[in-house]
Amino acid sequence: MAEINVEALPKAFSLEQNVMKTCFPSNGKDLSTPLASSLERCSYFVIVDSNQETGVTTLLNDAQTAARGAGIQVAQLIIDQQIKAVIVLEIDSIAFDILLKAGIKIYLGIDGTIQENLDLFCQGRLVKIRIAE
Repeated sequence: MAEINVEALPKAFSLEQNVMKTCFPSNGKDLSTPLASSLERCSYFVIVDSNQETGVTTLLNDAQTAARGAGIQVAQLIIDQQIKAVIVLEIDSIAFDILLKAGIKIYLGIDGTIQENLDLFCQGRLVKIRIAE
């Protein structure tokens, strides 16, 4: 997974969830991009880090075209990046199990932009997913 883009975190950012790094699947590289429908098949991961001034990083998802094992590869990337929470619309059961066992919180996002999902997350208004569907 290659680092693509870094931009400054908005000044008004306040993470009520007390989470340092939050991952959003995306098909674009910034907060104005819609949340991607699939964690494993998205083009990029937009990662928001509440502890850094350059708090938004975009990573390329090399696993998006994998014939098999995309869920495992994506889960490993998320663990390697020390992400503490993932906001998703849809997640593979294998990736879900791996992330849950690694202590990463998974939240059900809304069909909207990453910024809209980030705002709802910061307000504590997204639902934590506890079991695979």
